[in-house]
Amino acid sequence: MVDLAVVFVSYNAKYFLEEAIRAAFAAQGLLSMEVWVVDNASTDGSVAMIREVFPEVNLIANEKNVGFSAANNQAIRLSTAKYVLLLNPDTLVAEDTFKICVDFLNAKPVCGGLGVRMIDGSGRFLPESKRGLPTPEVAFYKIFGLSSLLKKSKRFGKYHLTYLDEKENHCVEVLSGAFMMLRSSALEKSGLLSEEYFMYGEDIDLSYCLQKAGYENWYVSNTTIIHFKGESTKRETWKYVKVFYQAMIIFANRHFSSTKANAFSVIIKVAVVIRAIIALFSRFTKRIAGPILDAATIFLGMWLIKEFWETKVKDFIVYPSIYTQVIVPIYISIWLLSAYINGAYDKPFRYKRLIRGILLGSIAISAIYGFMDESLRFSRAMILMGTIWSIFCLSLIRWVSSLLTFDTEDDIYRATNLAVIGSKSEADLAKGILKENMLNLHYKGFICNNFSDSNPDFLGNLSSLSETLKAVHANDTVLALQSLTYKQAIEIVDQNANKNMRFRFLPKHGNHIISSNHVNRKGDVLGAETQQNIVLPSNIRNKRNVDLFLGIVMVIFSPVFMLTRVNIGKWIANGLALLTGSKTAVGYIKPNSKLPFLKPRIVAHAQLGAVSEDIIAKADAIYARDFSIYDDINTTLKNWRKLGE
Repeated sequence: MVDLAVVFVSYNAKYFLEEAIRAAFAAQGLLSMEVWVVDNASTDGSVAMIREVFPEVNLIANEKNVGFSAANNQAIRLSTAKYVLLLNPDTLVAEDTFKICVDFLNAKPVCGGLGVRMIDGSGRFLPESKRGLPTPEVAFYKIFGLSSLLKKSKRFGKYHLTYLDEKENHCVEVLSGAFMMLRSSALEKSGLLSEEYFMYGEDIDLSYCLQKAGYENWYVSNTTIIHFKGESTKRETWKYVKVFYQAMIIFANRHFSSTKANAFSVIIKVAVVIRAIIALFSRFTKRIAGPILDAATIFLGMWLIKEFWETKVKDFIVYPSIYTQVIVPIYISIWLLSAYINGAYDKPFRYKRLIRGILLGSIAISAIYGFMDESLRFSRAMILMGTIWSIFCLSLIRWVSSLLTFDTEDDIYRATNLAVIGSKSEADLAKGILKENMLNLHYKGFICNNFSDSNPDFLGNLSSLSETLKAVHANDTVLALQSLTYKQAIEIVDQNANKNMRFRFLPKHGNHIISSNHVNRKGDVLGAETQQNIVLPSNIRNKRNVDLFLGIVMVIFSPVFMLTRVNIGKWIANGLALLTGSKTAVGYIKPNSKLPFLKPRIVAHAQLGAVSEDIIAKADAIYARDFSIYDDINTTLKNWRKLGE
């Protein structure tokens, strides 16, 4: 019998999965071990990577996403190991993690399953490493924030057991599915993961079933792993909230009495509504906060320029109130609209987009200026000075933000003092990858042992790592896993964790960097082609702008197009659909769940005629990968009659 079976369930996590598998093999030690990967219909090349790089891995390639529970059960049923480890693809384990856990299970037969101490990519302890059972009472405290306010209370802190020391071992009620080592004989009594759950909640359910079967669940603090979080799915979105809390209702219906289940269901439904409102409000305020600040800054500048112009330049001119109340807001709207169209609000931020947007906006204002009534034409110098003010102040705001902001979902908003922990060649590689993807990058040097060269970039040895990082004010650190053991890397992150430090990882093989420093964020992969062009923010914006413009033209000029013998009713309906965003002008030949979502299209990107489904799928995949807004425009012009079909 094999000692341990490690099971990864993966969905579009190729680069994280590759390193997670390497770490798992490094942790094998003297254990007999088998590794399983169940791929849930990924579209990022995960299956091909497994077959090429890890031929020894047992691969199950599902043709559709069957969910977390069902996928794990596929591998568990085929395994003959004494212990089974459910391990997320966005994790890194230490070389001694498996031995510590297996020794613990061997020494404690009553233990049916165990979890370990987990930290995220920035070293923050993940509270879900140990949890209590989400009874209606515990769920109420969690949902309404009492568990966060009173963490040390045994009554209110039950959800994440925050009153228990994270550095000590504890018998707990609920384990995390990110790392869940299970006794196979216990699973025979408790049953496998319930396939009523698609994602979320199955770990809670299985933990409870193990307890009902007479086993204990243990949180083991003797070893620490990194769980990057969010690579398989983005948390704290409306979809996540809905799926997660629906899973809680399934749990209640399965295990609580009808009275408790009903009470739990009411609490959950109220929570979903509250969280949805908070999420929508938060998203709205985040989106408008930047433009509102920009508009206020420009308005202040235009007002100061007006005051200066009236008192210092044109002594006898007093601008009417219509100038500040109507004309200036129009100018501001044009500037900011032009900035938006030119990508000034896209991430990562680029100064050239902002400058280009403001300048083009000024050209548009100047063009409109010539057609305005003379009474509304104020000094062109005011427009020029407003342009200079807008470019200078909006750029200044973003520069200051880059100096002050760290906890953000966009690296571009903070200055980066980079230190690489690894060899000089690894440092050069990491520096090159980051420079291609980031602004405000200041390379400080590299830290490694056994380096005697007088290279000015050499900062010191690992023995004085913390002091060296502080001395050079490093706030961005790349850990080169070719030079470090996984345990060393985890300890470095754990021991140097603070809110001002970002950690990234240069894998043992490959020219890319992985990281994730935000619990609500999808993991980052820099230096690798991981997504289709069609999902780039600039392309999403450009595609929507073209649809809006086309919709306006189709509706306003519909009487003209009526003369071309198009179906005018369908023509207007399609124009309105483009305006409302319920359709897009150009899209896939056939909807494909494996490709980025697009609204229903009016015209297909290619007219292929009668061909196989495989050719259609490949054509759509290439369209998504190589998307260009100019190709969309060209397709629309060539097929404009089809807009009325």
